Amino acid sequence: MIQRELKKHKCELCDYKSNQKSSLNRHKLIHDIQGIYKKYKCILCDYKTNEKGNLKRHQLTHEQDETSKK
Repeated sequence: MIQRELKKHKCELCDYKSNQKSSLNRHKLIHDIQGIYKKYKCILCDYKTNEKGNLKRHQLTHEQDETSKK
């Protein structure tokens, strides 16, 4: 008899299950149309991303907007 390992991490949006939480977190990104799971958020607008470098690059656009207004 082969014993199956229980997958304890379950996606609340579909039937996906995983043994590893990191795999579940990566999976959740496919559902992330509205940016719910994106952990880096711009404080000046609605921009959201999972990459810290992308947020820093985005924030430069706000700085450029400010210098062009002067």
